[in-house]
Amino acid sequence: MGQKFISKKKKTQNLNSSNNQQGKSISKFDTQSDNLENYQDMADSSLKVSQLQKLQDTANVNPIQLQPEDNLNDQENNPEWNKLSKVKRRVLLNEFINGKISPVLATYLKREGREAELPTPEDLLGTETVQTHLNQFRIAEGGGSRFDTPENFEKMKSKWGLGKEGGGFIATKTESIAAQNEAEKKVTDQEVADGKLPGLWSLASDLGVPFEYWIDKSLGGDQNNPNHEMIRTDIPDPDKFDLAMVRGTEMSAYRKEWLAGGKTLGGKNEAKIKKMNPEKFVEEIFKENVKPNPVKFEETPKKRIKKKRKKGRKKKD
Repeated sequence: MGQKFISKKKKTQNLNSSNNQQGKSISKFDTQSDNLENYQDMADSSLKVSQLQKLQDTANVNPIQLQPEDNLNDQENNPEWNKLSKVKRRVLLNEFINGKISPVLATYLKREGREAELPTPEDLLGTETVQTHLNQFRIAEGGGSRFDTPENFEKMKSKWGLGKEGGGFIATKTESIAAQNEAEKKVTDQEVADGKLPGLWSLASDLGVPFEYWIDKSLGGDQNNPNHEMIRTDIPDPDKFDLAMVRGTEMSAYRKEWLAGGKTLGGKNEAKIKKMNPEKFVEEIFKENVKPNPVKFEETPKKRIKKKRKKGRKKKD
């Protein structure tokens, strides 16, 4: 996507022809509008300085146009956007109007369910940056790894294969082992009271996976994983399986967890390899191009979940 510029000469030539029409268009928008597509259309045409200033004033009054309160106000869901100052958000809004998407805005689009508007990683970051990122997953650096519950791993071999539509996500092996080691550490009662949970809670948080995908039902998750065990699948040479950067349109790119730029919410690097069917997956295990390793996380405690009080409940006399 190229950035579009409006020259002073063009503005002057079009003042008379566009003045009335564009003035009417702008009057349609109030400070609560989040219709960025309309802003894009307006910016693509020739606007005089006062009209462009009115768009800027709208952004100044309502800097949360790109952050609807219903789903983007949670620091956990969109931390990078929430760290930005109002001035920086206005700058990003102007860039968006001019057809430029940054990683922060790409994350916003994902949160909004607008995956069709996501650019390719190369368009978003540049080819050199993408290749530098992928170098961390290559055989010289130890390759990549992923974690699955034992039950799901068996289903991968018999029914699912590795990955979903769009590919299978992996972390670097180095960071996977580091996350595993951190999850295996014992924590004090005080640390648990402060919200630091070991075991699979820690692992899921580090790798940006919803906890219910790995945690046993008895502990607050959705899985049959009573032994708190995972299979760490190491892939020594991901290039054999079309190593690529995650775009955000893949089925495994969870709407509330995915961040643009190749990192998980926990700050770990991620990439993807092509999906394998069950037969191919088993074959690659036999060839040792895919190496499963069982790991137990015995220090996985039950999470205390506060129950919400039901509305309309009458107090006893």
